[in-house]
Amino acid sequence: MPQSSRTTPSPLPAAGTSAPGTPAQAAGRPAPAARPEQPAPRTTRIRALDGIRALAIIAVVLYHMRPALLTGGFVGVTVFFVLSGFLITRSVLRELSRERRFSYRRYLRRRLLRLWPPVLVTIAGAALLSYLIAPSLLPKVQADALPAALFASNWVYIFREVPYFAASGLPSPLTHLWYLGVLAQFYLVWPFILLALRRVRYSTLRIVAGLALASALLMAVLFFAGPDSTRAYYGLDTRAAELLIGALAALVSPYVASLWPRADSTTTPQPPAHSATAAFALRVGTGAALLALLALAVWADGESALTYAGGLTTTALLTALIVLTVHNPRLGLSRVLASAPFAYVGSRSFSLYLVHYPLLLLMNPATRTAEISGAAKIGQLLVVGLVAELFYRCVEQPSARLARAGWRAGLRGWWTGLRAWRSDIRAWRTGPRSWRSWRGLVSKHHLSDTIFAVLSAVSLLLVALLAFAPIPWQRLADSRAVALRPELAAPAPAISAPAVSGAAPGEAAASTNPGNPGSPANPATSASPNSAPEPSPTPAQGALQPIATQVPANMDTSAWAKDPATGVCSANAVMIGDSVTLGATEALREVLPNSVVDGKVSRQFAAGAEVFAQRQALGEKPRVLIYALGSNGPIGSEADIQKLVDAAQGLPVYFVTNRSPLEAQNPNNELLKSYAASHPNVGIIDWWAATEGHEEFLRDDGIHLTPTGQQHFATLIQQALCGA
Repeated sequence: MPQSSRTTPSPLPAAGTSAPGTPAQAAGRPAPAARPEQPAPRTTRIRALDGIRALAIIAVVLYHMRPALLTGGFVGVTVFFVLSGFLITRSVLRELSRERRFSYRRYLRRRLLRLWPPVLVTIAGAALLSYLIAPSLLPKVQADALPAALFASNWVYIFREVPYFAASGLPSPLTHLWYLGVLAQFYLVWPFILLALRRVRYSTLRIVAGLALASALLMAVLFFAGPDSTRAYYGLDTRAAELLIGALAALVSPYVASLWPRADSTTTPQPPAHSATAAFALRVGTGAALLALLALAVWADGESALTYAGGLTTTALLTALIVLTVHNPRLGLSRVLASAPFAYVGSRSFSLYLVHYPLLLLMNPATRTAEISGAAKIGQLLVVGLVAELFYRCVEQPSARLARAGWRAGLRGWWTGLRAWRSDIRAWRTGPRSWRSWRGLVSKHHLSDTIFAVLSAVSLLLVALLAFAPIPWQRLADSRAVALRPELAAPAPAISAPAVSGAAPGEAAASTNPGNPGSPANPATSASPNSAPEPSPTPAQGALQPIATQVPANMDTSAWAKDPATGVCSANAVMIGDSVTLGATEALREVLPNSVVDGKVSRQFAAGAEVFAQRQALGEKPRVLIYALGSNGPIGSEADIQKLVDAAQGLPVYFVTNRSPLEAQNPNNELLKSYAASHPNVGIIDWWAATEGHEEFLRDDGIHLTPTGQQHFATLIQQALCGA
């Protein structure tokens, strides 16, 4: 994205002219009449490439909406990779052809000055906004600040084993900067590879194509060999295929350009007749490629094996085809992509990419339990666009000017302009004042450069504090979170009466687990029949009537009793869950003292069957089995659910629906309900529905429970066994 899409006219002299000292002058012949000196032609931006950028950034932004409005929008990053590979390769080759030598120092300085200041401002802005609005995100920003500033986020996420598509808990507002890490790493090494290829006799095209193929194969191998897509998705070696395909497009672009008819057919030699067929094929292929890209943006799946076994590579090839053909301004698609709206959005794609993710994360808190309206979504997009425009004018454009001029010249120019601006302000105060004169004054002296200098200095200082200052960031975030949401620290009163559906139950004491921020978490906790005092229930009149979305048909409650005064039930169940269950262990233990609660941090859905087998090996014989799993990733299919049901060996089974900000939430819940609808001995406890409109039940990550939420969760489970 940050690489400029500009072309430079050929440095060769025009036809019919001779340079000083040419054979014509040496032979004594009069030199041709000197032509009037023309100004050096300015480089022109290929507006159609901005149109491609616009489509890509729109896809990425819609993908990061909550919920995602374009489930395959992540392919927009592949489009950016191809464009970057294309432009950086063409830039290096152009410099080599013009100067016969390549200055790596100048090349690297330009790229770093182009990228680094905007990234620093993004990190600093994300930290400040997180502290003010969503303090639970601040420790994540602090942990990612240094890797992001050093363009190493992608490898840090690999080492931390942080999956992009199935990360549990709150994502970091800086997650999207992994892309710039891959890009900067490619910028570092690619000129050396390209220079080395110019020295070998073997075809450069074939070598680059071979490297791209090797990278694509490595992506597929690592995806199938690893536990998830993390290594395949983040690695430079696996994403290099997309960048190298862009480089291939740059290498073949002169040939493709020769296929198009010239605008001046009377004076410029035209391509041979057979090229017309090739040009027509390119037109048709480009239209089909664009339609295919749009289809991928709608239907691609980030966790599908097809995405890594050729899907992203295919996306890159389709993008390269479009990039190669839109150079022809006479092509209808080129004119559409070069139109003003597309060119405007595309020219700001870098700023949009940097600001959209943290803004959308902050505007869509994980604790939100109700769907937002279409008007609210449009409002969020307008906020993103406005902030991106300010970022473009005050950060991206000054950064680009600094990259062209260099640090020293840029600082000198800024200081000179600032002094002149102060002088002109004094003159403006004593002269006629108007909005037009003030706007001209601001434009004349580049007020944005001054803002950029201040923002860069402050951001550098703040990033240094985030990276190196011995500040208790977690404690700072917790205190701010409690100030914004007092319910996070509210004491939980003991249960005094049973809860009825729709009424507010009492709150149970909070346990030391992930449900309470800052407290240590045990990897697994179980509440056994011996871990709590036996209840002394008063038998209910008649059989207990369980209350749940769907009650297992084979569940027998005749041996259970419930104390109407305390809400304690003698049901004998085993509940297997993840950190949500772990956080509610104490609340569950109070109302179900004869039941076993086994919760563990990051437990996956598929682990449920094995955990129950371990419980049976310990001699436990429950009357009902409850699975509260699925908060940490997608379930898969009904076959995966069937495995957990089979493990129950005929026992009644309950599944608890999920409440989480992950994309897997709705598919998981729909899959569980669909399965239960066709299996009468399987029940549903709908925690998702119980939390609707109750943000006070959830901590800032949108998954774990406040003391109030823990009590409601325990009451919901109790009612599913013993009724109200």
